[in-house]
Amino acid sequence: MAKRIILWHSERTLSTDDAGLSGNYSPEPLHHVPPLSYFCIKRLVEATEQIHRYGPPRPYRSPASPNDPDILRALIPYINRQGHFDLSKVDPRLWAVVVQVYTDLPNNLRTYRTALSDKYIDSLQRIPATEHFSLLTVLELPGCYHLDDNTIIHLSTLRTLCALDVSCSALSAKEYDGSLGP
Repeated sequence: MAKRIILWHSERTLSTDDAGLSGNYSPEPLHHVPPLSYFCIKRLVEATEQIHRYGPPRPYRSPASPNDPDILRALIPYINRQGHFDLSKVDPRLWAVVVQVYTDLPNNLRTYRTALSDKYIDSLQRIPATEHFSLLTVLELPGCYHLDDNTIIHLSTLRTLCALDVSCSALSAKEYDGSLGP
């Protein structure tokens, strides 16, 4: 009996936050041999904040026919018949690599929703902005009564935060003076 060759093994990751967003990043098994770029991108997942050092992004070219190999289908096999990707099962680091490495991607890959408690949020925040890529963080916390004048400081790690919805939260209208003290 021939011994199996394992080219890639990914561990399953699960995270959930109070808003009900969760991440279950377990890839589906591959039914074909993916292109070499698949393994290169999978390896880059460990260094999402270093992608800018590899040069400018490359244009993504969709396959000429549905039977032709497609790097996106190999990396993100959660595609529906309308051509939309289900990013809820994709590791956020993998998404960050794909959007930094390729240009001309399908529009539905431009936005990634994840739990604020996701263990990879901090690594995503360390991705530097370049002339080709900028991570913009939009945080929606309407009605979050756990967010108040004392807990909002925990959001300071979101370095790319550009829009924040804290309507109907427990925050007061107290003016912030810029200091981190009481």
